[in-house]
Amino acid sequence: MIAYSKSSPNWFSFGSLGPGSPHEIGFLWFKAMSKMDALVVPYRGVAPALQDVIAGQVSGMYLGVSVADDYIRQGKLRALGCHQRERRLTSAPDMPTIAEQGYPITTT
Repeated sequence: MIAYSKSSPNWFSFGSLGPGSPHEIGFLWFKAMSKMDALVVPYRGVAPALQDVIAGQVSGMYLGVSVADDYIRQGKLRALGCHQRERRLTSAPDMPTIAEQGYPITTT
């Protein structure tokens, strides 16, 4: 995803839950760390953003595991990574963390 977004400007669109939301802040951090190209698309909540991700109108978004689990099991969403610190989620042990993929989370 990162390599493709670098070679295809504006390919990746991120469904944002608003400026200052933890979801957008997390994504903007990841975008800066990975140096990927992405367009941030503002939404007025999880439901409309999630609907557009599932429909293919935007490429992705940050979601809480409790919201995403059923959609992942149904094959409607694909989880690329967990933004949790240094360990995988017990509810999704096969999902690598962002840190495992080379983007360690720092708190300094």
